[in-house]
Amino acid sequence: MNDMTGAGLTEKPGYNLPCSLAVGPDNRIYIADTGNNRIVRINSINGSGEVFFGGYGSGINQFNNPQGIAIGYDGKIYIADSGNNRIVRLDDINGTGWTTYGSYGTGTGYFSGPVDIAVNSSGFIMLSDRGNKRVIRINDILGNGWKEYYEGKEVFGVHLFNDSSACFVCRSSPAGSDYLRRLDSNFAPTTFYGAFLNVVGLHINSTGTEFYMAESGNNTIRKTSFSTILATYNTGLNTPMDVFFNE
Repeated sequence: MNDMTGAGLTEKPGYNLPCSLAVGPDNRIYIADTGNNRIVRINSINGSGEVFFGGYGSGINQFNNPQGIAIGYDGKIYIADSGNNRIVRLDDINGTGWTTYGSYGTGTGYFSGPVDIAVNSSGFIMLSDRGNKRVIRINDILGNGWKEYYEGKEVFGVHLFNDSSACFVCRSSPAGSDYLRRLDSNFAPTTFYGAFLNVVGLHINSTGTEFYMAESGNNTIRKTSFSTILATYNTGLNTPMDVFFNE
């Protein structure tokens, strides 16, 4: 849609529980088609140029419940392969340059059900390590420069700014008390905001002033600052999982 009023709303059916989407530097749309254990690239929201990659499994060119997808400034594709407890990097939608990092566990280099991923202009990678209730930042797909912040609550949508500061969504209790947490460039906590219900997806504009959230518990997309709700859209939505704002 063109704005938070829903103007120009267009739908693209045909996927099974898509949990994440991103737009590449070529303005193509990339989708984590979670229920089909694959990723998809389309040229536009009308579905033109549709290309699929992947299938169920734990080997090369396979995914298990891929939940997060991000596109680097160089066009490389990053996937949070949740069921395989790893992240995957591809050079392109054909699977060229298949590279993985991580496996199941709790320490450095290990993940437990990662659900979202983000990349900044320096190529730094951020991951929501949901099962371990922490977020991770690494300098590259090899895991160099590992930094983590333990929130003690399940974490979902993540955003990594170009100065390496970050923001992420925390699931909290009682229901309706999910919040956004900010981290500075040293990955130390600063502020938090919100009282939302089952926020999953998160996208933030380049200046860090507008936050877009998929609040699945209220079947709503919200646009907020870090202190107030600016706009809400909920017409015809059913458990939205992610949101992307293309500036």
